[in-house]
Amino acid sequence: YTIGDNPSQNVKVTNTSGAAAGIAGIALSGDPSLTQRNNCGASLAAGGTCSITVTFQPVAYGTFTGTLTVNESSGALDTVSVTGISSVNN
Repeated sequence: YTIGDNPSQNVKVTNTSGAAAGIAGIALSGDPSLTQRNNCGASLAAGGTCSITVTFQPVAYGTFTGTLTVNESSGALDTVSVTGISSVNN
């Protein structure tokens, strides 16, 4: 991608357990060129899903990385590594 592009990618969160799972928070750490928004509430029903949209908004050329973290109320942390690459030739 190049400067001015704002591509997005969805991350689907699925509760595979037989009981509701509490979500204490969702955060994206790392480079500020990567942001997230989600439709996940404070609880995810058994077998339920929600979606997190990660958007890449580069202001310079290069490789930008971050970590998307879903913090469950139980204290468990689920993470996904994210990368955005911006160059003149994209």
